[in-house]
Amino acid sequence: MVSAMWDRVVARALLVGFLGGAICWRATDATANPGVVIVDLNADQRSLVAQLTAERAITLANERRLADAAQAELYKQLAAKDRAQRAAEARAAGNAAELARVRKARDEIAKARQELIAALT
Repeated sequence: MVSAMWDRVVARALLVGFLGGAICWRATDATANPGVVIVDLNADQRSLVAQLTAERAITLANERRLADAAQAELYKQLAAKDRAQRAAEARAAGNAAELARVRKARDEIAKARQELIAALT
């Protein structure tokens, strides 16, 4: 969630930076020589680069958001499996304790039986 917000901030900062840089660069050239009209032959190319860079930043931010969502889903699945595993281990421990109790009762019954057989003979 935080990284998605951070990605949007970075994308907007890149967009503002590139567009602001293009505007300031042109303004700086015009103020350096006020009597000279400068024809910017690369303005379209710089504009396209700025646009493509901004689109790339937005695409990366979207991909990061999707990856974060997928990772969060995997984490939820892992947490569910972990809860199931812990419940199974708790049941197994309870079963082991129950088995020990039943075995002890069986041994006591067998011992009592042996004593009764010994008393009758």
